[in-house]
Amino acid sequence: MNEGEIIVFRFRDLVTEPGGTIEEHRRILNAHGSVWWGWWMRQYESPPTDVFAAFAKTLESGTEPKIYLFDTGQALLYAARLIDVRVALPGDTIGPPDLATTPDYYQRGSYPAWLRLASIEDTTLQDQRWEFSRLPTRPDDNGHLAGRAIESLEELRRTDATMWAVRQRQ
Repeated sequence: MNEGEIIVFRFRDLVTEPGGTIEEHRRILNAHGSVWWGWWMRQYESPPTDVFAAFAKTLESGTEPKIYLFDTGQALLYAARLIDVRVALPGDTIGPPDLATTPDYYQRGSYPAWLRLASIEDTTLQDQRWEFSRLPTRPDDNGHLAGRAIESLEELRRTDATMWAVRQRQ
């Protein structure tokens, strides 16, 4: 992960009712103090080992990275605190690290990575001043967006990736 990058994860309520993904995660967060979020990678994407390694290194240093979750179905943005990360070996997937702190719909699934979150807070793009940095899961499709200001969530949604690296604009 490049210095100064902020990671935004894409999701959509495909197996829950609209708003259900966040609602289920918040319910577990309120009951247990943390919740596991599975990262669903698309078939044409590559796991961003640099991003997950940077998360692990930052966490080992005692810092909790702030990440963002973007609901592309409802165009809603959430800020989250990351407190742990579990990553499968390259080309593999892993099941949930802890069933008690994983939403029911994830429990039979196996994913390339799991993020343990300590908070999920509503936010808006207007609260941020972002520009594109790169698409960590699409190294073949980087560059053409780098440095461009992000004026709307629709701009993110159109890039067709499950993860974006953005930076604060000056």
